[in-house]
Amino acid sequence: MNEQKTAVIADSGCDIPHEIAEQMGIRILPFHVIYPEKDYLDDADIDALMVYRRFPDQIPKTSAPSVEEARALLLSLKKEGYQKVIAVAISSMFSGSWNVMRIAAADVEDLDVFVFDTKNISAGSGIFAYWAAR
Repeated sequence: MNEQKTAVIADSGCDIPHEIAEQMGIRILPFHVIYPEKDYLDDADIDALMVYRRFPDQIPKTSAPSVEEARALLLSLKKEGYQKVIAVAISSMFSGSWNVMRIAAADVEDLDVFVFDTKNISAGSGIFAYWAAR
């Protein structure tokens, strides 16, 4: 039996519904949705409907979470007593999220982090985080 505390992280590109993330204890590391007036955190202070409403006049840029944001999340999990983390990212072919998590994980001592490149996007990636949390 594994008695070590294990956390699951997924980037917001995995499109895990809030209810499932909360129920399963999956921590979400948000992407950035960037408009000229502001840098929004995906699914935290902007959602898909807000983006769709601005189409086609305004198309945002997006950015993976920063290494600092990923590191802060890992450090907070460590402080909560977690010893292991499974970090799930959308495909490294489409985003830098996997690499960000990998770099941040290398910076955090005494926390065993496995960063999983799903080679997929959206709910196709989210299902891996769900399985890991189960």
